[in-house]
Amino acid sequence: MIIDLQAHYQKSQVVEYYETVQSPLCVGIDDLQIEQKDIEFLDTVKPSCIILLGNNIRDYTQTKQLIEDIHNYAKSKGSRIRVSVDEEGGIVSRFKNLEKYPKGFTGMRGYDSAQAKKQSIFLKEIGIDMNLAPVVDIAYKPTSALSIRSAGNSPAIVTRTSSNYIKTLREHAIESTPKHFPGLGRTSSDTHFKETTVEITKEEWHKTDAVPYIAAIEAGAENIMLGHVIYPKVDTLPATISKMWVEILRGELGFKGRIVTDDLKMLGLENFTTSYHCKGDIVKGKEPNHAYAIKNSLDAGINTPLIILSEEDMLRTYYEWISIEKKCI
Repeated sequence: MIIDLQAHYQKSQVVEYYETVQSPLCVGIDDLQIEQKDIEFLDTVKPSCIILLGNNIRDYTQTKQLIEDIHNYAKSKGSRIRVSVDEEGGIVSRFKNLEKYPKGFTGMRGYDSAQAKKQSIFLKEIGIDMNLAPVVDIAYKPTSALSIRSAGNSPAIVTRTSSNYIKTLREHAIESTPKHFPGLGRTSSDTHFKETTVEITKEEWHKTDAVPYIAAIEAGAENIMLGHVIYPKVDTLPATISKMWVEILRGELGFKGRIVTDDLKMLGLENFTTSYHCKGDIVKGKEPNHAYAIKNSLDAGINTPLIILSEEDMLRTYYEWISIEKKCI
C-alpha cells in the first residue's frame, strides 16, 4: 500500500519532506551519464522516479551503467529512486535498438507471451524498476488514437492480454503501469496535442473501459497511469487533476498502489494549468504553468506527477512549485 503523505501528516511537514528528503516527482535527466550538473539537479529536485528517454540511451553497456549510477546515487542519499521507461514495445520502444532487446516483442498489439518474457528478462538485467506499460485502452474503432498500441477492440481481449503481461513483469520484479486511466480508446484525439473528451456515463464505463483496470489490479499492478482525458458525464476535469477519478480508482476499484500522471506538459492538460487552489481561493496566472500542473495533480490525490522537461526548465518549475506549496500552507 502507498502511504498518502498528505492524508497522514500536516501540510507543512509534507512540504518540508518534499524539499529536504524526497519529492514525489518523476522527471527526466539530460545526459547519457551522471555528470556533476546532474548530481546538483538531483540534489535539488530529489525525485522519487527518473524516466529514461532517447537522449539517455546510446547502447546497452552505457544504459546499464547509467541506471546503476542512478541507483547508487540514491543509495548514497539513503533513499530510493525508481528508474522507469516507456517500453511498451512496438512503436513505443526506447530500447528497441539495443543489443539483446527482443525485437519480436510488439507490445499489446500482436502480443506474444514468450516474447513478453524475454522483454521482462531484458528489463530486469539492464536494471529497470518500473515500466510505463501496458496500454490497456480499448481501441473500439480503427480510428482510435491508441489503435496501433492496443491489444484489441473489446474488454475481454485487452484484459486477457494486459493481465498476462502484468503478471510476466511481476515474475521478473518489474513494476507495471497500466494506462491511460480511465481510458483513451474511444477517441481519435491525441492528448499530446489537444484537449480530449469521452462522452460516456460512469455506468457504461464500469461495464467496459474499467474492466481491464479491475483485472490489472487483481493481477498485482503496482502503478496506474492517469491520462489527460475528460469524461464530462463524470467530471469536467482531466483525470490527471481530478479528485473524482482518483476516488473512483481508490474507492470503487480498490486500487492501493501508486497513481502516476501522464506527462504534465502535454497540451491536452494545458487549459487546466492556468490556476490553482490555495487556502480556499483560486489563484489565477496569465498563462499555462507547469508548477500549477504539479500542484493540481497532487491536490487531486496523485502520488507521482510525471513531467518531462530539460533539467534547466525542471529546476525553475521545481522552485516555483515548492514556493507555491509553502505559500498555501
